[in-house]
Amino acid sequence: MNEIQIPESIQVQHRVQSYYDLALQYYILARQGVICHSMPVAGNLAHHAIEMLLHAGLSKKHTFNELERKYHKHNLVPMWVEFKELFFGIKLEKYNKVIGRYNKWEEIRFPRARKSNIIMFFDIRKGKESKMNNQKDRRGEEYRINLEELDEFFKSVTLLFINPEYVKTILFGEQLNVYTKDNYHIVWQNWERVFTNLKE
Repeated sequence: MNEIQIPESIQVQHRVQSYYDLALQYYILARQGVICHSMPVAGNLAHHAIEMLLHAGLSKKHTFNELERKYHKHNLVPMWVEFKELFFGIKLEKYNKVIGRYNKWEEIRFPRARKSNIIMFFDIRKGKESKMNNQKDRRGEEYRINLEELDEFFKSVTLLFINPEYVKTILFGEQLNVYTKDNYHIVWQNWERVFTNLKE
């Protein structure tokens, strides 16, 4: 009996959706972590959310095994470089800072990796970064989360390969509440304008 061959387009769709569903869960829990002042876990979850989101896009080109082999060190920077090449023509350079900011959080996932002079910040809105008043305290290395920045990035990247109505249908109950709380960048709202701006 001949083995049934699954069309490539279906395989790609399965990979993209599998990674995206994980990215969305990590992202929502990262948002909740920020709201609950759970540091550094919120930062670690944000890193995982971005990693799975980039994998979702890159899985249009790579299989599960290829992605696991190529990016097993969880470094977001090379993923982002390839991601921008794959979606050439989309204005993604403005998010380079986001990648650098959240890539750092993987470094301190374990207690033994944390230095004594680490300073952690979280902000809800862009343009309103919290600061230390004591100059001595500011000598430590900064690890920062900006919730609006994370929301904007997640929406913009989502629109490159996910139907925003899909996101709307899979969120419910407390997930939906956490996702929409203080979120100026809900995926299914004004998505046509956002997508157009990314291409112009």
